[in-house]
Amino acid sequence: MVAKNSTTPSFPEMRRIIVEWADLIVVSGGNSLFAMLRWRTTGLDQLIKEAALKGTVLCGGSAGCGCWFDSMQTDSLKPEACKLSEKVLAELSPEQRLDWSFVRISCMGFINAFCVPHIDTVGTNNVARVDIAKKMLLEAHFDPSCEAPVFGLGVDEKAVVAYEEGKITIISAG
Repeated sequence: MVAKNSTTPSFPEMRRIIVEWADLIVVSGGNSLFAMLRWRTTGLDQLIKEAALKGTVLCGGSAGCGCWFDSMQTDSLKPEACKLSEKVLAELSPEQRLDWSFVRISCMGFINAFCVPHIDTVGTNNVARVDIAKKMLLEAHFDPSCEAPVFGLGVDEKAVVAYEEGKITIISAG
């Protein structure tokens, strides 16, 4: 999908491509917060769910891995991930460029867990993803509005996660 309204296919055209034609949907990495918001705005999220119910294979890497879970950790709020990032970065001091946090966002909900892509890495804010993921899981555990336990799944840089019929399989070369 593209960001400009004028280049977004009509809903019937998206339905034809996503639900009726595609056997496989691959989601790349990128700004996962923007993707989730865009999918919900255009109705693409519902089309992907409809395609999945008819057996379309869903896959992806980085943001494209995490988007299938209930929620995921993302670096979508870092300055270099925003629109016009080169202009934003030009306005920030080196210290300000480090002043951002990983956030937990809601996703598609196919897998009942919290996903942390790149769990074995450190962000451009010099914070380890794993450290923030632990804090996020603890916060979710003690959140009174959370009705069920939140399970976390960290995916390292060289891992594959397969989910089929309620079973998660992880293969890692790392």
